[in-house]
Amino acid sequence: MDKKYLITGKKYLHQRTIKRNGCKRKVQRWENCKEISLHGATFEYENEICFLNNDEIQKEIIDMA
Repeated sequence: MDKKYLITGKKYLHQRTIKRNGCKRKVQRWENCKEISLHGATFEYENEICFLNNDEIQKEIIDMA
């Protein structure tokens, strides 16, 4: 998803690949967009805050609405 389409306060599907016990898995979770900046955006999931840069937003955020 292109960062210019992000809206503060809206939920987005964050899809990423993690490695656990030597196995790669695709995981997804709904994250709330808290703030958009020049270099990326800040998302919140159950009191966990994460920052994604512009490239990560392009690859990992999916707009399902």
